[in-house]
Amino acid sequence: MEEQLRKKVGMLERKLSLYGFDKRRGIETYEISEIKKILKVLSQKDAENAKKLLKELVKTQQMLYDELYRMAGATEISVDTHMPENKLWEIKAWLEGTKKSGNKADKRFSEAIMEALKIIRQEGDTEALARVLSRFYKRNYDRFRVLDFLASICKEAGAKIKKPLPESLQDASKALLASISTLNMDDIEKIAKKRLEV
Repeated sequence: MEEQLRKKVGMLERKLSLYGFDKRRGIETYEISEIKKILKVLSQKDAENAKKLLKELVKTQQMLYDELYRMAGATEISVDTHMPENKLWEIKAWLEGTKKSGNKADKRFSEAIMEALKIIRQEGDTEALARVLSRFYKRNYDRFRVLDFLASICKEAGAKIKKPLPESLQDASKALLASISTLNMDDIEKIAKKRLEV
């Protein structure tokens, strides 16, 4: 399954290169402004064809992420995947003419982040954090995505935190809480809201 998806991604990237996209770059590395610039110089027909390919590529790329998560298993996720995934949601939303925040999965992720920060501020222990994560997500790799996002915020705020996080969910939570404890929660929440656009 993974190999088939990778081949399809490569095929779509090659087709898009005919319209001015760089086949050596993943679509998740593009800013929407860059995509608009490429499409702007195309004829209407070519721009429509390129948009169809872009939609198919984004869909396939998201399927590939899901497959990689499934194969990796809950405790082996050790890469920062939220940012590329988030870029894909942004591009997908733009292609479909909807706001990123209108996406159900994206909204849930934002709510999970803000609720996690709230419980960290109030209680600040791994058990409380685990309860929040369990309430929002059944799958451990989704819980890892929340922790990884929070860890990246800590890093941006100037805390020393080793990335990737430990492979165990509990150890990852401990590392995150230790890092957050050295920071001002107001600053953390401000960065989170800015990134999540909430």
